[in-house]
Parts: sequence; structure tokens; C-alpha cells
Amino acid sequence: MEKHVEFQKEYLTMDVNLSASPLTDYEKRIVQLMCEARPDHDISAAMNMSLDEISDNKRIIFEKTQTGNWAELVIYAIQNEIFQLRF
Repeated sequence: MEKHVEFQKEYLTMDVNLSASPLTDYEKRIVQLMCEARPDHDISAAMNMSLDEISDNKRIIFEKTQTGNWAELVIYAIQNEIFQLRF
């Protein structure tokens, strides 16, 4: 059974399928680093990839998650338990 969550905030509505993430473990790690607001050169070093590869992977991640920007991706990552906020 698929589980859906709808997130609404005045200007933003997202319906996210929580039953299965379309991302590979490798892509999830990139998302985690993006959610930590790491610059591309840090992500590149951490993932042992070129900046071009990081750029390509980010494009693929946005497509797979059907998000259009970094803020939407962070929401997606939190809702899909890819990233947890630490206070």
C-alpha cells in the first residue's frame, strides 16, 4: 500500500510517495550532502567525483524526485527519511 503525504505552505504543495524512494543509495548520499548545504566542490571531494559528474547527478536527482529546486529537495529528503534535521 502506498503512503502519500501532502505538504502545504501557502505557495508550495507537494504530494510525495513515501513507500519507495526512486534514488539509489549513492544518490541519497549526494542528497544528504546537499541538505547540509555543502558546496559542490565539497560534495565532489566526498563522493570522489568531478564537478561535472556532481552537476549531472544533481540534475538526475531533481528529475527522479520531481523537485524543482533545493528547498523542495530538502522537504522531499526529510519526508522520505533521507535527511534528518538536527537541533
